[in-house]
Amino acid sequence: MRESKEKEELRMRESTGKEELRMRELKEKEELRMRESTGKEELRMRELKEKEELRMRELKDKEKLRMRESKDKEKLRIRESKEKEKLRIRESKEKEKLRMRESKEKEKLRIRELEDKDKLRTRE
Repeated sequence: MRESKEKEELRMRESTGKEELRMRELKEKEELRMRESTGKEELRMRELKEKEELRMRELKDKEKLRMRESKDKEKLRIRESKEKEKLRIRESKEKEKLRMRESKEKEKLRIRELEDKDKLRTRE
């Protein structure tokens, strides 16, 4: 009887040990699954954050490029405007020089004509 009772106790201890081992393994598997799940979620969130940061950097870069192009266009417009003004001034000066030269030539011609008339009168 005693042996039977000891065998029963041994069987119960072994059964309990096996059950505890099975429960521990289940718990470890569940913890591992949760860690993996959490890791996957963290990875997904990190990837989303990186994509958003990349998108924002690209937007900033596009805006910088747009502003640079806008500034370049404005500089070009100003430069062209200054060049047009310089050209207008140069043309105006050249016209004035030409007008003055023509005026001088006309005056010389008029003086010559007067001198010629005067010579003709003095001959008569």
